[in-house]
Amino acid sequence: MQSRHPELQPVEFVRALRALATERDFALVFDEVVTGFRVDPGGMQAVWGIRGDLATYGKVLGGGMPIGVLAGDSRYMDALDGGHWNYGDDSVPMVAPTFFAGTFVRHPVVLAATRAVLEHIKGEGRALYDRVATRTETLVTELNGQLSDRGIATQIHGYKSWFVTDFGNATRSARCFIPMRGCRACMSRTAIPVS
Repeated sequence: MQSRHPELQPVEFVRALRALATERDFALVFDEVVTGFRVDPGGMQAVWGIRGDLATYGKVLGGGMPIGVLAGDSRYMDALDGGHWNYGDDSVPMVAPTFFAGTFVRHPVVLAATRAVLEHIKGEGRALYDRVATRTETLVTELNGQLSDRGIATQIHGYKSWFVTDFGNATRSARCFIPMRGCRACMSRTAIPVS
């Protein structure tokens, strides 16, 4: 799913990619930066029932803190982290891990925030996702209704807990809906107040 076009959901295409990756023995990588932990605790992989070999996740996992995560099958991850080992006991990585660094790599505040987010998701479970999805879908329906009342075709698309606006092909006055930006001359006629 494209983050700017959540209405496009090519599940059969991704199923075909999964089959091809399995057949040809290469990794299928899911970019779950937008969808991971936003649409389902298991991301689009869980929603579609298609598992990737690797997946990337972003700052939603850290409650907005700067974090990026690459997770996946040990077949691929062992080359990065040295293989399975347990923190706190005598086990150690069996292969030299790949060096990587960054400004917030293993940052204690970010990791604490990530743990808090994961515990919150685990505690709230499905109810959290259902509640947020219902609220977001209601908002999108109301906004599209407001646009329709003003003669503007549906330009807001969403999926579960996120939505995007796309007025790129709309009339000149519809382009003014870009939140509190746009031409002043027509803003009062067409913009929907955000309050």
